[in-house]
Amino acid sequence: MGSFEKYLPFTPNKEQRRVLTDLFRFVNPDDDRDVMILKGAAGTGKTSILEAINRYINENSMSCKLAAPTGRAANVLHSKVRADVKTVHSMIFIPESLNNGGVKFNLREANNDGHTIYIIDESSMISDSMGITDQYISDEPLLTSLIRYVKMGNENNKIIFVGDPYQLPPVVSDHERSFSPALEVEYLRNRFKMTPGENQLTQVMRQSDNSPVLNLATEIRDEIEKGNNMYCRYPDRINGWWHIRDSYLENFDINKLDRVTVICHTNKDVNWWNKTLRDEMFPDSGNLLCKGELITIHKNTWTENGLIYNGDVGVVKKFNPIPRKCANLHFSECEIEFTKRDESFSIEKLVCWESILSPNGNLYTEQETQLFASAMKSNPKFRESKNVMDDEYLNAFRLRYGYASTCHKAQGGEWDTVFIHPYLQAIKRDRAKWMYTACTRARNEVFSWSN
Repeated sequence: MGSFEKYLPFTPNKEQRRVLTDLFRFVNPDDDRDVMILKGAAGTGKTSILEAINRYINENSMSCKLAAPTGRAANVLHSKVRADVKTVHSMIFIPESLNNGGVKFNLREANNDGHTIYIIDESSMISDSMGITDQYISDEPLLTSLIRYVKMGNENNKIIFVGDPYQLPPVVSDHERSFSPALEVEYLRNRFKMTPGENQLTQVMRQSDNSPVLNLATEIRDEIEKGNNMYCRYPDRINGWWHIRDSYLENFDINKLDRVTVICHTNKDVNWWNKTLRDEMFPDSGNLLCKGELITIHKNTWTENGLIYNGDVGVVKKFNPIPRKCANLHFSECEIEFTKRDESFSIEKLVCWESILSPNGNLYTEQETQLFASAMKSNPKFRESKNVMDDEYLNAFRLRYGYASTCHKAQGGEWDTVFIHPYLQAIKRDRAKWMYTACTRARNEVFSWSN
């Protein structure tokens, strides 16, 4: 156990020592278990323990791979552990463009012959249900593909699923049970015939005791433990939306995108806040996008730098306000800068106006169909190749302003200050988990406003 402890930036408490002891046994190849669940609420030391495991494994000639479900979550983990972190999709899939502009995810050939430990952070977000969109296609659910990939490389490979059981589970249809399968021992045992272990951290660390964010999160967590999943508890409330607007603008820094955000329950509220904040940031511009604009990608998009994923965040560097027209849609040249794991790069590509103006950052199915038909009719290269990269309109960015987002879009991210527009009455299930997830996106301060 001491081999892990020396990598921690603090002296572990009794609970953490117990967990470290079991995890040290688990990473030993002689241990029969092949999957370990490490659950813990905010402030209990999960990430520090994850980093200690990774450092120990790498310094002892073993192999360790770190991943997270989204680019945002991977960036946050990288900033904390200063190690290579991939998204689950980029680690296990080779993306293939589809004729309709969508993406098919094909499982990679695993090339790790040696014994490898895979550590997956933010595992509460990983689903084992098939998606319902024709824009992103895979042969099986994400959790199933991940486990198959890990075992394909070496049957003795192991996984550590790290996650917060009080956060929102993956989105499912109304008739499905709402849960996080990667954090459930019996699901992993019965569905995948694995031999799982489980550890849970419950004690908030001493240095976090005076954090208003963690105090609120702990209160909500305790209610979830009691089975009160519809518990309603707001953070400190600010009277007047204009006060939130002014505070947001004071905190916002385009060179430090994790300073502040707004989290909403509905896309309608996301759009309202995006417009309200933009009106103050760019008061004299009638342009759809401006230099220095914060955006969020809303569809996986092929580029010379590889696939830019749904949910990735960028900053507009250039925008041509004069559009071209194709299939009754409008497109403009745009340069957007992205930062992934400390590396920045710019991409010049068309952006579709209608996606920015839509309720949720996406085109309607009919619009995508018309765009595909137009490419087939007027673009011989695409007609022959069926490769979406051969048509600049089909492969244009679908994006949305990035000043506010829904809670599921924000999940995995962290900001210094978070403002919440909850509208809790509209949340039909997992209300307490919604508020817990939104609150724990904040490192320092969290406030709410609700009309």
